[in-house]
Amino acid sequence: MKAITRLSILIVLAVALSSCGKTLPNHAITDIGANISAPHPVELEKTNTDYVTIFPVFLDPALLTESVGMSGVYPTLGYDNDKIYHGYVYNWDISPDGDLVGLAIVAHKKSILMPAKFVVFNADAGYAYALTGEQLEYYPEKIDNKAYQKEFFSKNGQSLSSINQVWKNYLGRKSESIYDIKVGSEVWQAYRKEFETKFPNSYVMADGSVRSSVLEKEEFRMMATENPGYTVGQRVVKGFKISLFALPNLPYHTIDKVLAALIDSDWTARTARSKCVRYDLANEFRAVVKAYKKELDERNQVIKGLVNQLDLSK
Repeated sequence: MKAITRLSILIVLAVALSSCGKTLPNHAITDIGANISAPHPVELEKTNTDYVTIFPVFLDPALLTESVGMSGVYPTLGYDNDKIYHGYVYNWDISPDGDLVGLAIVAHKKSILMPAKFVVFNADAGYAYALTGEQLEYYPEKIDNKAYQKEFFSKNGQSLSSINQVWKNYLGRKSESIYDIKVGSEVWQAYRKEFETKFPNSYVMADGSVRSSVLEKEEFRMMATENPGYTVGQRVVKGFKISLFALPNLPYHTIDKVLAALIDSDWTARTARSKCVRYDLANEFRAVVKAYKKELDERNQVIKGLVNQLDLSK
């Protein structure tokens, strides 16, 4: 049952990514183990962090090309007057409406971060996204340049108060969605417990840090030792595993359509002849989430109609 509830179809693909410049952005995640597992809360305790700010964001389904099941971690940056705040976002949940939701963690008090404007990036920081999930026009080779940072974040970044209002509108309630939590407090312990429920498997990494994911230890070890292709100048990957994330109650005919789009004509996909490029799958993942949301909406309309009939018959 556990395997069914977090069904993940692993497709072995060769991924030939074109060069994105001579170097990766400074905030890129270059360790695939760090891309598919989240830092355990104990890591923030070990660094004597006083407060963390936590806030939900909408994620582009394209990021599922870098995830394994619900294990996917991406960098986020906040910008305020030439100061950069570093954080990370991990896959957290699927909303009742079928939207992919991430949880952002930034190790600063909320009051400090309020003036900053935030953007989410994919793992190697080659693509950028608004906190509402839209892909942004972005030049990764320029992002470490201060002039471009100012231009990019001023145009595309979103403040915490902005995303908080988005969530109020989305949820239809006035409660806050942005929290700062004192590390070690009762609220922190509650968050830590919820985190451990979401990501029940933890591993001690080579550097002594503790990371967690939904993957069993052996599966994580196998995935984490794959070559992610983050070499400078060229990123050719052979045998990289891409997970088709199974959304709750996703109809099998929808899965079949996506599989048909994802499977390369070179089935083994272990050579440079493979036609599949990792991010070329982005639109297929977007399509399956769109189809899932449509079917959810149709189901909800049927339920709403039945409820209205019951009310009228009383």
